[in-house]
Formats: sequence, structure tokens, C-alpha cells
Amino acid sequence: MVLGLQPAALAPGHPAQVLLGAVAGVPVGYLDLQPLSPAAVAAMVGLRTGRSRAVALHRATGGNPFLVARASAGASDAIPEEVYDAVARRMARLPAATVAAMEKLSVVPSDIDPALAVALLDGDLAALAPAETHGLIALDGGRFGFRHEVVRRAIEARIPAQRHRRLRTAAAAALLASAPRLRPGPEARPMAHRAGTPGGGNSGRPAP
Repeated sequence: MVLGLQPAALAPGHPAQVLLGAVAGVPVGYLDLQPLSPAAVAAMVGLRTGRSRAVALHRATGGNPFLVARASAGASDAIPEEVYDAVARRMARLPAATVAAMEKLSVVPSDIDPALAVALLDGDLAALAPAETHGLIALDGGRFGFRHEVVRRAIEARIPAQRHRRLRTAAAAALLASAPRLRPGPEARPMAHRAGTPGGGNSGRPAP
């Protein structure tokens, strides 16, 4: 039997935890799969998409083979339906407060300084804990970010347009308010560049 598991998604009480406990003491081989390297992504999709897009795919997917395969299937940068569906299934298992927090972060197209995250979430960083447990959010080098850029885009695209505009306005205000406490980072330029962008439509799929 071959079983694939994503450790970050094995929250306490997950059915797979019972299975893992049942096979304790039984000879089991474990293979720790690492993300695809840029060269591996290029080898996987380069003939179909061209090397420059293969590099962009690695940056957007973090080398996740499922996301690479689905995102490379289309001819454009639009996010495939399979990716939307996968993200939607994982979001459905999260508390409403966590979903709302992720939507607030998704309108910032970069990793986020903790001071800005505190301002965006009104100090409720604990709301992100379930998203981190499920492998959607990561804290890397002291900065919050989505584990994969395509996940951020899929979440942003599902936000209705009017709410998206409100979130972007709030994010711009939070950026200005927290600027004195921010460490140097990439937030300001993308936010300024996209401040007038209409909501929920940067991926090719209309928001619900």
C-alpha cells in the first residue's frame, strides 16, 4: 500500500493520525518528498510552456507538483479550475475567522511584515493558526506569506468585487499606518501599483 500525506495538513484528530498510529511498530518505509527544483519544473513543463514560463511557474507554485501540473496545462496565467477546487476544499475546513483573515492578507501581493499583519488583522494573528496548520500560510524569516502564490491568487479571486475594494483600501491604510514599524520589504510598491485595481479578478476567474 502506498499512502501520500501532507504533514502540514495533519491537524490533530485527522483520520490519517489514527492510521499512522495503527501501523506503529510495523515495518514501514517513509519517503520525504521535497518540492520540485526550478530545473525539475523546467524539465516537467518546459517543452509545453517555454523556459521563461517554467521559471514563473516554479515561483508561483513553490515547486508543488500538483500545482505545477495543473497550472502548466493552460496556455495563459489563469488559474485552472482544479486549483480553485483544491483551495476551496481546504478553505472549507477552516474556521470563518481564519478564512476572513486569509482574505485580508491575500490582497497584499507579497510576503507581509508582522507589523502590517497585526494592523490588517486588528491584532488577531491567532486567526492564522489553522491556516498554518493546514499548510496554506507560512512564517518564513519573520514574515507571513502564503505557501504558494497561486493559492494567494485563488483566494483573492474568490472575494466579491465590493469586498475586495474595501479590503484593498484597508490594506493601503494599514500599510501607511504601520510604515514606521515595518522592516524593509516588498509590500509598498505592489500595493501602490495596484491600489486602483478592481477587486477579485486578477486570475481570470470571476469572484462569486
